[in-house]
Amino acid sequence: MTINLEESDAFIRFKNKIKKKSLKTQETYIAAIMQFRKAHFLDTWESMLEGTINDLEERIRHYLLEKSHTTANKAFWALRHFYSANQIKLNWDDDLKDYVPAKKAVRQYRAYSKQEIEAMVAHGKLRERAAILAMASGGLRIAGLPTMAIENATWVDKYKVYCFKIYPGTDDEYQAFFSPQASVFIKKLIGRRQSGPIFLSKFGDDYPADEGSLSQAIRRVAKNAGVYLPYQVQLDHGFRHYFRTALETSRIHDDFAERLMGHKKEKLKKVYSHPDPLELMEASEFYKAFEKLTFDIKEAV
Repeated sequence: MTINLEESDAFIRFKNKIKKKSLKTQETYIAAIMQFRKAHFLDTWESMLEGTINDLEERIRHYLLEKSHTTANKAFWALRHFYSANQIKLNWDDDLKDYVPAKKAVRQYRAYSKQEIEAMVAHGKLRERAAILAMASGGLRIAGLPTMAIENATWVDKYKVYCFKIYPGTDDEYQAFFSPQASVFIKKLIGRRQSGPIFLSKFGDDYPADEGSLSQAIRRVAKNAGVYLPYQVQLDHGFRHYFRTALETSRIHDDFAERLMGHKKEKLKKVYSHPDPLELMEASEFYKAFEKLTFDIKEAV
């Protein structure tokens, strides 16, 4: 079966509906919709709108029941936005959500240890070192790295650190700080450039590196360092676990820790609260975590 990828009115309305979400979420929703179409041999976007309300709901029920929790949950939200954007009201809350399979117990992953992070940094080149330190000492998801741009950086001179807007211009935007050590590596990566992405694509200075290429680079470094542990530590998220633990053990208040990680429960607060980077640094006392977020970096043997 060949799926028609033409951006019809129905699809454009859907894209406009989700355009304020992060690029990663937009890609996830579009992929989920495409899987749904393929499963039901729907070769146009308009064909997804055909049929009675009962027909549409029954098709969605069967699809959700056949999938894992993760796949079904992505499809549920993607389809909900699609039909809402196209003015079709389905019974999402009192019926369809009950067909998303329950979440099964997941493997419990640990954080990277400080020694494991140091080993990876030792085996990385400048870009990989900056990426690892940005995730370990700034708490970024790997999806946040491509959104870092020189234009969205603030230098906090009192503490010799960078503050970046992550996911700028979206509902997920937040301010992330980096340790003085990580800020040094980020500054080296920027060099003499005055604008553009921090992490550059191989295709040119105007393009950010994509999440996939950065993840592959981190995997390669982890393997070379002998700390690639896929059943113990999540390749990219293990740095974020380390960061959150460092904040807690440095006695950073939970509300500020969640804000510094860009967690969604802080979103409403951020609508009304707009501290400048220095104010947020001092209010959160992020500087108390500098010691735990500074690594002994040696060259690989």
